[in-house]
Amino acid sequence: MGRRVSRGQFVAGDGSVVNADANATYTILRKAFPNALAEWIEDASVHPVRMPLGTARECT
Repeated sequence: MGRRVSRGQFVAGDGSVVNADANATYTILRKAFPNALAEWIEDASVHPVRMPLGTARECT
């Protein structure tokens, strides 16, 4: 569980600092619409791709 440390600053349970307004907005959305962000979170997740050796290209 996190806590508000000063005006506009919230420290999450893992120690990361978040804007208090952004945290409040997320909390309200999560409670009012429990499934609203589920699809977005699923789409944003990382799906690793297996690549054979020698196919990697240098970033430009």
